[in-house]
Amino acid sequence: MTRNFLIIENHPLFADVLQSAIQDTIAGVHFEHAGSITEAKHTYKGSAFDLVLVGLSRPDNHEFSGIIELRRQRPKIPIIIISAFDDHKVIQYAMACGASGFVSKAEEKRSILSSIEYVLQGGISLPESFLQAEMVLKAGTDKSICRLSCLTLQELRVLQMLCQGMLNKQIAHELRVSEATIKAHVSKILSKLKVSSRTQAVIEASKFCLSPDPAFYAQSTSASDSYTNAL
Repeated sequence: MTRNFLIIENHPLFADVLQSAIQDTIAGVHFEHAGSITEAKHTYKGSAFDLVLVGLSRPDNHEFSGIIELRRQRPKIPIIIISAFDDHKVIQYAMACGASGFVSKAEEKRSILSSIEYVLQGGISLPESFLQAEMVLKAGTDKSICRLSCLTLQELRVLQMLCQGMLNKQIAHELRVSEATIKAHVSKILSKLKVSSRTQAVIEASKFCLSPDPAFYAQSTSASDSYTNAL
């Protein structure tokens, strides 16, 4: 039986190493690769995948929104996040966005492959340290993520542009729709997020955006090196 895997990873070396490791363990796997979630969207719509592996390059609003989009487009396809950022809060957000598993790039080869096989069997795979800590999302943050997950793809795009400070006219031009259409989207966004103004919507969305300090990003370099060596 042939299985189709989609690897979304902006680092070609990581993608190649991961693919080779999987091929050595799981027989009959066909791979497709995309450098980003944006690049993967066309492939994702037209192909039947058994698993999607997403390399989380930066734990921010854009990355997590992309995961929500993938989940919304094909809700039955399991998604595993493979990331150098294994902070508990990052794992929480990834799982809240609909991921079926989260693996640190610092993990050994057998742990990564075990997580893949477990998710393919219908399980949810999380790092042991995360489970032992019994971390739970705060109620307010959890509600924010649930509300954001209720937005349509177009509403999510509009909200992202609102967060960038764009006006309705600018958003309409960017999305090639009428300004009246954007006003309707904004109205629905406010309703779904249970807020009364654009400013409050942006504040609500900011709860969903992680902005680690430079030291946190620096830590990812050593973790990425460990990932390559482990596989």
